[in-house]
Amino acid sequence: HSNVVGAVAEKTAIPVGATNPVVFSISTTPDAPAAGTSFTIEAQIANTGPDGKVRAVFKVGGTQISDQNSTLVKFQDPGRVLWKPTATHTMPNATITITIEAYGWDGSKWVLTDTKSITRTPAVIPCSGVTLTPYAANIKAGEKVTFTAAVTPSTSPFTVQFKDRAGTLLG
Repeated sequence: HSNVVGAVAEKTAIPVGATNPVVFSISTTPDAPAAGTSFTIEAQIANTGPDGKVRAVFKVGGTQISDQNSTLVKFQDPGRVLWKPTATHTMPNATITITIEAYGWDGSKWVLTDTKSITRTPAVIPCSGVTLTPYAANIKAGEKVTFTAAVTPSTSPFTVQFKDRAGTLLG
């Protein structure tokens, strides 16, 4: 019991005099990255505690992709500049969750003070110049047909489906 309580207290308690960073926002550029493309993640973090060290940890899913720290003065008004740490990542062909963890320094260790998450789904990019050769074939049992595909831009993910004449999906 004491181990559990100690672990919870360590992550949630903010010691007096410790920095207390708050994540105001997370954004990506572009907003909806295409699969296989690199994108930038930006957080806006302010320190609501006394002047001191703050830390931002960027995670995509359960994988840490960046760990940065800085020194911030206490945030006093909306006109004060926020810390805007950034990280880059390559968009997979799947929906991802991006999390920013903000830590303050209590003089002896980092203390987790705030988290914020967003999800991003890969953008669907309209393709032009899609060709499949041959696009229809009469195939006899045991025969093999080779399809070649081209798509513009060449980095765009695409799906090829095989259907019979009735429109039933074969694969």
